[in-house]
Amino acid sequence: MRNFDFFSDAFFPDWTGGLQRYATELAATAVGRGHRGVLWTREWRVGGLVDVQNAIDGEISVHNLLGKLPRRLRGGVLTIAALIHVPVGRPAGDCMVFHTPILGAAFMGRMRDRNQIYVFHASAGHELLTEAAAVGRVSRSVKLKGAVLLRLERRCIRRADAVVVLSDFSRRLIEQLHPTTRPQRVVVIPGGTTVEPELSSDKDLSPRSGRLRRIVVLRRLEWRMGVDILFEAFAGSTAQKEGWQLDIVGTGSQEQHLKTFAAELGIGDSVIFHGRVSEEKKTQILEAATLSVLPTRALEGFGLATVEAMSHGVIPIVTSAGASPEIVLPIDERLICEPAVESIRSSIDYWACERSDNELSEIRTACRTRAQEFSWESVFAAYETLIKSLPSATFDTSGR
Repeated sequence: MRNFDFFSDAFFPDWTGGLQRYATELAATAVGRGHRGVLWTREWRVGGLVDVQNAIDGEISVHNLLGKLPRRLRGGVLTIAALIHVPVGRPAGDCMVFHTPILGAAFMGRMRDRNQIYVFHASAGHELLTEAAAVGRVSRSVKLKGAVLLRLERRCIRRADAVVVLSDFSRRLIEQLHPTTRPQRVVVIPGGTTVEPELSSDKDLSPRSGRLRRIVVLRRLEWRMGVDILFEAFAGSTAQKEGWQLDIVGTGSQEQHLKTFAAELGIGDSVIFHGRVSEEKKTQILEAATLSVLPTRALEGFGLATVEAMSHGVIPIVTSAGASPEIVLPIDERLICEPAVESIRSSIDYWACERSDNELSEIRTACRTRAQEFSWESVFAAYETLIKSLPSATFDTSGR
Protein backbone atom coordinates (compact mmCIF):
# COMPACT_ATOMS: atom_id res chain seq x y z
CA MET A 1 0.00 0.00 0.00
CA ARG A 2 1.18 3.51 -0.81
CA ASN A 3 0.24 6.91 0.56
CA PHE A 4 -0.58 9.28 -2.30
CA ASP A 5 -0.82 13.05 -2.40
CA PHE A 6 -2.75 14.26 -5.48
CA PHE A 7 -2.39 17.95 -6.35
CA SER A 8 -4.79 19.72 -8.71
CA ASP A 9 -5.83 23.34 -9.11
CA ALA A 10 -9.47 22.30 -8.59
CA PHE A 11 -11.33 19.04 -8.08
CA PHE A 12 -14.85 19.19 -9.48
CA PRO A 13 -16.70 15.89 -9.07
CA ASP A 14 -19.59 17.43 -11.00
CA TRP A 15 -17.52 18.83 -13.86
CA THR A 16 -16.75 17.67 -17.39
CA GLY A 17 -13.27 19.22 -17.62
CA GLY A 18 -10.67 16.63 -18.56
CA LEU A 19 -7.98 17.65 -16.07
CA GLN A 20 -10.31 17.63 -13.06
CA ARG A 21 -11.99 14.41 -14.17
CA TYR A 22 -8.65 12.64 -14.69
CA ALA A 23 -7.26 13.74 -11.34
CA THR A 24 -10.41 12.84 -9.41
CA GLU A 25 -10.84 9.43 -11.03
CA LEU A 26 -7.17 8.63 -10.50
CA ALA A 27 -7.48 9.41 -6.80
CA ALA A 28 -10.64 7.32 -6.46
CA THR A 29 -9.08 4.38 -8.28
CA ALA A 30 -6.05 4.54 -5.98
CA VAL A 31 -8.35 4.20 -3.00
CA GLY A 32 -10.25 1.39 -4.69
CA ARG A 33 -6.99 -0.51 -5.10
CA GLY A 34 -6.20 -0.29 -1.39
CA HIS A 35 -4.00 2.82 -1.25
CA ARG A 36 -4.40 5.90 0.91
CA GLY A 37 -4.72 9.33 -0.59
CA VAL A 38 -4.95 13.05 0.10
CA LEU A 39 -6.29 15.62 -2.37
CA TRP A 40 -4.62 19.02 -2.34
CA THR A 41 -6.59 21.73 -4.14
CA ARG A 42 -7.64 25.34 -3.91
CA GLU A 43 -11.25 24.45 -4.53
CA TRP A 44 -13.48 21.45 -3.88
CA ARG A 45 -17.09 21.12 -4.95
CA VAL A 46 -19.32 18.25 -4.04
CA GLY A 47 -21.89 16.81 -6.43
CA GLY A 48 -22.16 14.52 -9.42
CA LEU A 49 -19.80 11.62 -10.10
CA VAL A 50 -21.61 9.68 -7.42
CA ASP A 51 -19.34 6.64 -7.45
CA VAL A 52 -16.23 8.79 -7.33
CA GLN A 53 -17.67 10.85 -4.50
CA ASN A 54 -18.54 7.72 -2.53
CA ALA A 55 -15.02 6.40 -3.01
CA ILE A 56 -13.54 9.68 -1.80
CA ASP A 57 -15.77 10.42 1.19
CA GLY A 58 -14.23 8.98 4.32
CA GLU A 59 -11.33 7.44 2.41
CA ILE A 60 -9.45 10.43 1.06
CA SER A 61 -8.74 13.63 2.97
CA VAL A 62 -9.31 16.85 1.06
CA HIS A 63 -7.07 19.84 1.82
CA ASN A 64 -8.51 23.11 0.58
CA LEU A 65 -5.33 25.11 0.13
CA LEU A 66 -5.69 28.64 1.52
CA GLY A 67 -9.34 27.85 2.21
CA LYS A 68 -9.61 30.70 4.70
CA LEU A 69 -8.78 33.26 2.02
CA PRO A 70 -11.46 34.68 -0.29
CA ARG A 71 -11.72 32.58 -3.43
CA ARG A 72 -10.63 35.42 -5.70
CA LEU A 73 -7.29 35.71 -3.87
CA ARG A 74 -6.27 32.05 -3.75
CA GLY A 75 -4.96 31.80 -7.30
CA GLY A 76 -2.73 34.86 -6.96
CA VAL A 77 -1.30 33.77 -3.60
CA LEU A 78 -0.59 30.26 -4.88
CA THR A 79 1.14 31.67 -7.96
CA ILE A 80 3.40 33.82 -5.79
CA ALA A 81 4.13 30.79 -3.58
CA ALA A 82 5.04 28.80 -6.69
CA LEU A 83 7.36 31.51 -8.03
CA ILE A 84 9.31 31.77 -4.77
CA HIS A 85 9.06 28.02 -4.12
CA VAL A 86 7.21 28.15 -0.82
CA PRO A 87 4.83 25.24 -0.16
CA VAL A 88 1.50 26.03 1.48
CA GLY A 89 1.02 22.64 3.13
CA ARG A 90 2.87 19.59 4.47
CA PRO A 91 2.25 16.46 2.37
CA ALA A 92 2.92 13.22 4.21
CA GLY A 93 2.57 10.65 1.41
CA ASP A 94 5.40 8.73 -0.21
CA CYS A 95 4.19 9.50 -3.74
CA MET A 96 3.16 12.94 -4.99
CA VAL A 97 1.21 13.36 -8.24
CA PHE A 98 0.90 16.91 -9.58
CA HIS A 99 -1.66 17.93 -12.20
CA THR A 100 -0.94 21.67 -12.47
CA PRO A 101 2.31 23.64 -12.80
CA ILE A 102 1.43 26.13 -10.06
CA LEU A 103 1.05 23.56 -7.29
CA GLY A 104 3.85 21.46 -8.70
CA ALA A 105 6.28 24.37 -8.67
CA ALA A 106 5.35 25.26 -5.09
CA PHE A 107 5.85 21.77 -3.66
CA MET A 108 8.22 19.79 -5.88
CA GLY A 109 11.84 19.32 -4.89
CA ARG A 110 11.50 19.87 -1.15
CA MET A 111 10.98 16.24 -0.16
CA ARG A 112 13.79 14.26 -1.71
CA ASP A 113 12.73 10.91 -0.26
CA ARG A 114 9.40 10.83 -2.15
CA ASN A 115 8.53 10.03 -5.73
CA GLN A 116 7.24 13.08 -7.57
CA ILE A 117 5.25 12.70 -10.77
CA TYR A 118 4.16 15.60 -12.95
CA VAL A 119 1.15 14.95 -15.20
CA PHE A 120 1.40 17.08 -18.32
CA HIS A 121 -2.22 17.34 -19.48
CA ALA A 122 -1.33 20.22 -21.77
CA SER A 123 0.67 23.43 -21.62
CA ALA A 124 -1.51 26.05 -19.95
CA GLY A 125 0.89 28.85 -20.87
CA HIS A 126 1.19 27.77 -24.48
CA GLU A 127 -2.60 27.41 -24.80
CA LEU A 128 -3.12 30.89 -23.35
CA LEU A 129 -0.65 32.54 -25.71
CA THR A 130 -1.85 30.57 -28.74
CA GLU A 131 -5.48 31.56 -28.19
CA ALA A 132 -4.60 35.19 -27.50
CA ALA A 133 -2.57 35.39 -30.71
CA ALA A 134 -5.36 33.76 -32.73
CA VAL A 135 -8.01 36.24 -31.57
CA GLY A 136 -5.67 39.25 -31.60
CA ARG A 137 -5.62 39.91 -27.84
CA VAL A 138 -1.98 39.51 -26.84
CA SER A 139 -1.85 42.12 -24.08
CA ARG A 140 1.06 42.67 -21.73
CA SER A 141 -0.79 40.92 -18.93
CA VAL A 142 -1.46 37.89 -21.14
CA LYS A 143 2.20 37.75 -22.18
CA LEU A 144 3.26 37.93 -18.53
CA LYS A 145 0.81 35.26 -17.40
CA GLY A 146 1.81 32.97 -20.27
CA ALA A 147 5.51 33.43 -19.52
CA VAL A 148 4.97 32.69 -15.83
CA LEU A 149 3.00 29.51 -16.53
CA LEU A 150 5.62 28.27 -19.00
CA ARG A 151 8.39 28.94 -16.47
CA LEU A 152 6.55 27.05 -13.72
CA GLU A 153 5.78 24.24 -16.13
CA ARG A 154 9.45 23.98 -17.09
CA ARG A 155 10.42 23.82 -13.43
CA CYS A 156 7.98 20.97 -12.79
CA ILE A 157 9.25 18.99 -15.78
CA ARG A 158 12.86 19.37 -14.69
CA ARG A 159 12.23 18.42 -11.06
CA ALA A 160 9.89 15.47 -11.56
CA ASP A 161 11.08 11.92 -11.20
CA ALA A 162 8.82 11.16 -14.16
CA VAL A 163 6.59 13.17 -16.46
CA VAL A 164 3.32 11.53 -17.49
CA VAL A 165 1.72 12.63 -20.75
CA LEU A 166 -1.67 11.44 -21.98
CA SER A 167 -0.74 10.97 -25.65
CA ASP A 168 2.07 10.87 -28.20
CA PHE A 169 0.91 14.33 -29.30
CA SER A 170 1.60 15.67 -25.79
CA ARG A 171 4.98 13.96 -25.76
CA ARG A 172 5.89 15.80 -28.97
CA LEU A 173 4.60 19.06 -27.47
CA ILE A 174 6.96 18.70 -24.51
CA GLU A 175 9.84 18.07 -26.90
CA GLN A 176 8.89 21.25 -28.74
CA LEU A 177 8.37 23.51 -25.71
CA HIS A 178 11.00 22.03 -23.38
CA PRO A 179 13.65 20.41 -25.62
CA THR A 180 16.09 19.75 -22.76
CA THR A 181 13.73 17.22 -21.15
CA ARG A 182 15.27 13.75 -20.97
CA PRO A 183 12.97 11.57 -23.11
CA GLN A 184 13.36 8.52 -20.87
CA ARG A 185 11.58 10.43 -18.09
CA VAL A 186 8.45 11.01 -20.21
CA VAL A 187 5.86 8.21 -20.07
CA VAL A 188 2.58 8.00 -21.99
CA ILE A 189 -0.37 7.00 -19.78
CA PRO A 190 -3.70 7.92 -21.40
CA GLY A 191 -6.89 9.13 -19.79
CA GLY A 192 -9.55 6.66 -18.76
CA THR A 193 -13.24 5.91 -18.63
CA THR A 194 -15.73 3.54 -17.05
CA VAL A 195 -17.42 1.05 -19.35
CA GLU A 196 -20.67 -0.38 -18.01
CA PRO A 197 -21.36 -4.02 -18.97
CA GLU A 198 -24.77 -3.11 -20.39
CA LEU A 199 -26.41 0.13 -21.51
CA SER A 200 -30.11 0.90 -21.56
CA SER A 201 -29.65 2.08 -25.14
CA ASP A 202 -28.29 -1.33 -26.13
CA LYS A 203 -31.91 -2.45 -26.39
CA ASP A 204 -32.53 -0.02 -29.25
CA LEU A 205 -29.57 0.55 -31.55
CA SER A 206 -31.57 2.20 -34.32
CA PRO A 207 -30.02 5.70 -34.44
CA ARG A 208 -32.88 7.07 -36.50
CA SER A 209 -35.63 5.93 -34.18
CA GLY A 210 -36.19 9.54 -33.08
CA ARG A 211 -34.99 9.10 -29.51
CA LEU A 212 -31.40 8.85 -30.70
CA ARG A 213 -31.34 11.65 -33.29
CA ARG A 214 -28.94 13.60 -31.13
CA ILE A 215 -25.36 14.83 -31.21
CA VAL A 216 -23.65 15.47 -27.89
CA VAL A 217 -20.75 17.83 -27.14
CA LEU A 218 -18.88 17.50 -23.81
CA ARG A 219 -16.66 20.58 -23.67
CA ARG A 220 -15.54 23.60 -21.77
CA LEU A 221 -16.97 26.44 -23.81
CA GLU A 222 -13.77 28.25 -24.78
CA TRP A 223 -12.38 29.45 -28.11
CA ARG A 224 -9.87 26.60 -28.40
CA MET A 225 -12.63 24.02 -28.20
CA GLY A 226 -14.13 25.10 -31.54
CA VAL A 227 -17.82 24.85 -30.64
CA ASP A 228 -18.58 27.89 -32.82
CA ILE A 229 -17.11 26.05 -35.82
CA LEU A 230 -19.41 23.14 -35.04
CA PHE A 231 -22.41 25.46 -34.95
CA GLU A 232 -21.58 26.82 -38.41
CA ALA A 233 -21.13 23.31 -39.72
CA PHE A 234 -24.37 22.06 -38.19
CA ALA A 235 -26.34 25.07 -39.47
CA GLY A 236 -25.84 24.04 -43.08
CA SER A 237 -25.97 20.30 -42.60
CA THR A 238 -28.45 17.73 -43.84
CA ALA A 239 -28.63 16.44 -40.28
CA GLN A 240 -29.98 19.77 -39.02
CA LYS A 241 -32.58 19.83 -41.80
CA GLU A 242 -33.64 16.30 -40.85
CA GLY A 243 -34.27 17.31 -37.24
CA TRP A 244 -31.12 16.27 -35.42
CA GLN A 245 -30.36 18.05 -32.14
CA LEU A 246 -27.15 19.31 -30.50
CA ASP A 247 -26.78 18.72 -26.74
CA ILE A 248 -24.07 20.98 -25.28
CA VAL A 249 -22.77 19.84 -21.87
CA GLY A 250 -20.36 22.21 -20.13
CA THR A 251 -19.84 25.87 -19.32
CA GLY A 252 -17.19 28.46 -20.05
CA SER A 253 -16.43 32.06 -20.94
CA GLN A 254 -17.99 31.72 -24.41
CA GLU A 255 -21.34 30.33 -23.27
CA GLN A 256 -23.38 33.50 -23.81
CA HIS A 257 -21.65 34.23 -27.11
CA LEU A 258 -22.43 30.73 -28.34
CA LYS A 259 -26.09 31.05 -27.36
CA THR A 260 -26.31 34.29 -29.33
CA PHE A 261 -24.40 32.78 -32.24
CA ALA A 262 -26.73 29.78 -32.42
CA ALA A 263 -29.73 32.10 -32.60
CA GLU A 264 -28.07 34.18 -35.33
CA LEU A 265 -27.43 31.03 -37.36
CA GLY A 266 -31.07 30.01 -37.05
CA ILE A 267 -30.35 26.84 -35.08
CA GLY A 268 -31.38 28.07 -31.64
CA ASP A 269 -34.26 25.59 -31.48
CA SER A 270 -31.91 22.71 -32.37
CA VAL A 271 -29.29 23.44 -29.70
CA ILE A 272 -29.79 22.70 -26.00
CA PHE A 273 -27.31 24.14 -23.51
CA HIS A 274 -27.34 21.88 -20.46
CA GLY A 275 -24.56 23.66 -18.56
CA ARG A 276 -22.86 21.77 -15.76
CA VAL A 277 -24.77 18.57 -15.07
CA SER A 278 -24.78 15.70 -12.61
CA GLU A 279 -23.23 12.38 -13.56
CA GLU A 280 -26.70 10.84 -13.77
CA LYS A 281 -27.91 13.55 -16.15
CA LYS A 282 -24.79 13.28 -18.28
CA THR A 283 -25.29 9.52 -18.58
CA GLN A 284 -28.87 10.11 -19.72
CA ILE A 285 -27.70 12.56 -22.37
CA LEU A 286 -24.99 10.22 -23.64
CA GLU A 287 -27.30 7.23 -23.84
CA ALA A 288 -29.78 9.29 -25.88
CA ALA A 289 -27.12 10.28 -28.44
CA THR A 290 -25.85 8.67 -31.61
CA LEU A 291 -22.89 10.97 -32.27
CA SER A 292 -20.47 13.06 -30.26
CA VAL A 293 -18.32 15.80 -31.75
CA LEU A 294 -15.03 17.15 -30.41
CA PRO A 295 -14.49 20.14 -32.74
CA THR A 296 -11.14 21.20 -31.22
CA ARG A 297 -9.32 24.04 -32.98
CA ALA A 298 -5.91 23.33 -31.47
CA LEU A 299 -3.86 21.54 -28.80
CA GLU A 300 -6.11 18.63 -27.78
CA GLY A 301 -3.89 16.88 -25.24
CA PHE A 302 -5.98 13.70 -25.12
CA GLY A 303 -9.77 13.80 -25.40
CA LEU A 304 -11.27 12.38 -22.22
CA ALA A 305 -14.74 13.36 -23.45
CA THR A 306 -14.20 11.17 -26.50
CA VAL A 307 -13.44 7.95 -24.61
CA GLU A 308 -16.27 8.70 -22.20
CA ALA A 309 -18.74 9.05 -25.08
CA MET A 310 -17.38 5.88 -26.71
CA SER A 311 -17.92 3.96 -23.47
CA HIS A 312 -21.63 4.68 -23.91
CA GLY A 313 -21.64 3.50 -27.51
CA VAL A 314 -21.68 7.05 -28.92
CA ILE A 315 -19.86 7.42 -32.23
CA PRO A 316 -17.14 10.09 -31.96
CA ILE A 317 -16.29 12.65 -34.63
CA VAL A 318 -12.99 14.37 -33.79
CA THR A 319 -10.68 16.85 -35.45
CA SER A 320 -7.03 16.29 -36.31
CA ALA A 321 -5.94 19.11 -33.98
CA GLY A 322 -4.09 17.14 -31.34
CA ALA A 323 -4.32 13.68 -29.82
CA SER A 324 -7.89 12.68 -30.71
CA PRO A 325 -6.88 10.69 -33.83
CA GLU A 326 -4.81 8.40 -31.59
CA ILE A 327 -8.07 7.33 -29.92
CA VAL A 328 -10.37 6.81 -32.90
CA LEU A 329 -8.05 5.79 -35.74
CA PRO A 330 -8.18 2.07 -34.80
CA ILE A 331 -11.97 2.23 -35.25
CA ASP A 332 -12.38 4.14 -38.53
CA GLU A 333 -10.27 6.89 -40.11
CA ARG A 334 -13.47 8.56 -41.36
CA LEU A 335 -14.18 9.61 -37.76
CA ILE A 336 -11.40 12.20 -38.14
CA CYS A 337 -11.98 15.55 -39.84
CA GLU A 338 -10.25 18.91 -40.04
CA PRO A 339 -11.15 21.78 -37.65
CA ALA A 340 -13.00 23.59 -40.44
CA VAL A 341 -16.68 24.17 -41.20
CA GLU A 342 -16.97 22.14 -44.39
CA SER A 343 -14.96 19.21 -43.07
CA ILE A 344 -17.01 18.95 -39.86
CA ARG A 345 -20.24 19.34 -41.83
CA SER A 346 -19.30 16.53 -44.19
CA SER A 347 -18.42 14.25 -41.29
CA ILE A 348 -21.69 14.94 -39.48
CA ASP A 349 -23.76 14.24 -42.61
CA TYR A 350 -21.74 11.13 -43.42
CA TRP A 351 -22.35 9.54 -40.03
CA ALA A 352 -25.82 10.97 -39.35
CA CYS A 353 -27.44 10.59 -42.76
CA GLU A 354 -25.46 8.32 -45.11
CA ARG A 355 -24.74 5.20 -43.04
CA SER A 356 -27.28 2.43 -42.52
CA ASP A 357 -28.53 1.49 -39.08
CA ASN A 358 -26.60 -1.78 -39.26
CA GLU A 359 -23.35 0.03 -40.08
CA LEU A 360 -23.84 2.47 -37.21
CA SER A 361 -24.61 -0.37 -34.81
CA GLU A 362 -21.34 -2.06 -35.76
CA ILE A 363 -19.41 1.15 -35.16
CA ARG A 364 -21.13 1.66 -31.81
CA THR A 365 -20.01 -1.81 -30.75
CA ALA A 366 -16.47 -1.08 -31.94
CA CYS A 367 -16.45 2.15 -29.91
CA ARG A 368 -17.43 0.31 -26.74
CA THR A 369 -14.74 -2.29 -27.36
CA ARG A 370 -12.10 0.36 -27.93
CA ALA A 371 -13.18 2.27 -24.80
CA GLN A 372 -12.50 -0.80 -22.68
CA GLU A 373 -8.80 -0.32 -23.42
CA PHE A 374 -8.95 2.94 -21.45
CA SER A 375 -10.37 1.68 -18.14
CA TRP A 376 -9.35 3.60 -15.03
CA GLU A 377 -8.07 0.34 -13.57
CA SER A 378 -5.61 -0.06 -16.43
CA VAL A 379 -4.62 3.61 -16.19
CA PHE A 380 -3.77 3.34 -12.51
CA ALA A 381 -2.04 0.01 -13.02
CA ALA A 382 0.30 1.84 -15.41
CA TYR A 383 1.04 4.36 -12.65
CA GLU A 384 1.84 1.54 -10.24
CA THR A 385 4.24 0.04 -12.77
CA LEU A 386 5.86 3.43 -13.30
CA ILE A 387 6.28 4.08 -9.58
CA LYS A 388 7.92 0.70 -9.01
CA SER A 389 10.53 1.63 -11.62
CA LEU A 390 11.47 4.93 -9.96
CA PRO A 391 14.25 5.57 -7.46
CA SER A 392 13.40 7.76 -4.49
CA ALA A 393 14.62 11.01 -6.05
CA THR A 394 16.19 11.82 -9.38
CA PHE A 395 14.89 15.32 -10.00
CA ASP A 396 16.99 18.29 -11.01
CA THR A 397 16.62 21.21 -8.58
CA SER A 398 18.55 23.66 -10.72
CA GLY A 399 15.67 24.63 -12.96
CA ARG A 400 14.01 27.46 -11.09
